Order: sequence, then structure tokens, then C-alpha cells
Amino acid sequence: GGATPAQPAPMLPATTLRVLQYNTHHGGWGTDGVYDPNRIVDWIVKANPDVISLNEIEVGDGWSRYLDQSDLYKTLLEQRTGIAWYNVFVNAHGATTGNGNLVLSRYPFIATSSTLLSYGRAAVDATISVNGRTINLTSTHMDNVSQSNRLKETAEVLAWETTLAEERIICGDWNAWPGTTEIQHVQASYVE
Repeated sequence: GGATPAQPAPMLPATTLRVLQYNTHHGGWGTDGVYDPNRIVDWIVKANPDVISLNEIEVGDGWSRYLDQSDLYKTLLEQRTGIAWYNVFVNAHGATTGNGNLVLSRYPFIATSSTLLSYGRAAVDATISVNGRTINLTSTHMDNVSQSNRLKETAEVLAWETTLAEERIICGDWNAWPGTTEIQHVQASYVE
């Protein structure tokens, strides 16, 4: 017997949209030095999200064992949940290989877009419709070294977000503690 094809997601009657944000550490490298994306998928399945933002997803490089982790995570989720997942990926540098951000959704995409930010960072957005409401979910990952870099990237992503329809959700790894200026800039326009 072959694998059963994934079925489209049923219309979900709930009014709550479950969102998960996860920095995968290069797509599944544990603190024990073991590469195993299935460990991350275990946590995702337990959380039962409708949409997912994953950071540090790797495509076609040594971290990913030269595979496309954006497709790998989609496939693993479909195998584990038995439903179709939709995915959109952006490389942080606008390249065809390397590190980036991934959005996965149980809901089909109406549209997708991405933007490159300063200092080798990027943001990717997926537009979905949930119970008749348009929602844009963005995944991003800010600079890990410099607060001034994060402030510039935050300003860039916030400006880009205003070009997207509401409702908007921004997920990501800001590499910043609560209460820092870059977090406060996001909280000026968004509810955490």
C-alpha cells in the first residue's frame, strides 16, 4: 500500500486561530548536536497550530543535508496530520540556498509576498482567509548581533506591513529581550 494523499483542511468552525512561532536552529539541530527535524514536528503536532512561522529553515546547504527543509517540513506535517499544508519560504539573503523563514498553513494561500531587510534578513508573508476574515501572517528573523541593526530591520518590516491588508500577525525571532526598544516599536502598533 502506498501513502494516502493529504486531504484539504476542513473548514474550521472555531473562532480562534492557533499560531505557532518556532526558531528551529538551522532546521532541526538539537543542543545535543543531533539533526532530527522530526523532534520539531513532534512539538508542532502537539501544539496543533493552524499556521506556523519557522525561522532558520535551511535550503540546499550543509545544515539541511542539501535538502529543501521548507518542503521537508510540509511533507512531514502532511504525513503526521493527514491534511494538506501550504508553505511559502524566503531566503534571508534573497539567494536560492541557505537560511530563511517559512510560513506553513492549514488554510490555502490567497497570496504570498516577501521582502528583504537590511543586514541579510528577510520577511515572508502568507495571506489566508479564516471564517471570512483576511489575515496576513508574516515570519521574520532579526539580526542577532546589533540592536541598531534590529531597530532598522524592525522599522523596515513595520513599514512593509502597512502595505498588507489587515488583520496582520507578525511572528519571528527578534533576538531581543522584552522591554527593549525594538520590541517596544513593534508593540506601538501590534498587540503581543
